[in-house]
Amino acid sequence: MESIVFIGIFFIALSIAAFAYGLYFINIGKQSERWPTVEAKVLRCGVSRDREPHGGQRHSFYMFYEYEINGRRYESGQFTFKPISLHELEEYEEKYRDVETVMAHYHPDFPERAVVETGVAKRNYVVLLASAFIFAIGVASLIGLF
Repeated sequence: MESIVFIGIFFIALSIAAFAYGLYFINIGKQSERWPTVEAKVLRCGVSRDREPHGGQRHSFYMFYEYEINGRRYESGQFTFKPISLHELEEYEEKYRDVETVMAHYHPDFPERAVVETGVAKRNYVVLLASAFIFAIGVASLIGLF
């Protein structure tokens, strides 16, 4: 019985953390659509292909760029707040392959925070749904449904 209570509390705590994480990226992704822009010099970009321990591959798009605001130089490696699908990754790789400059959207109060692609995707909301499901499991285990 005690282990079920512990599991319930663990799942509830995990779901709250996951919900906060997902909400942060949705909020900042939406805010980024209204951020001011600045021309940024692309330092390097491409697709990294890393081997997973179980034998698969993990692909991710990366872009490092520098920009200047009010005479101060900044560098960023944040490309977007959206999760990127494999299809989008290939599109970004093609779109930015030989690009030397991009428009970076920077946070007006924290200019060191910037992205190239703004907004959120429907996949951002998956974290919220998953955290609600995990929360329900936690509550169900606390009230004795498991």
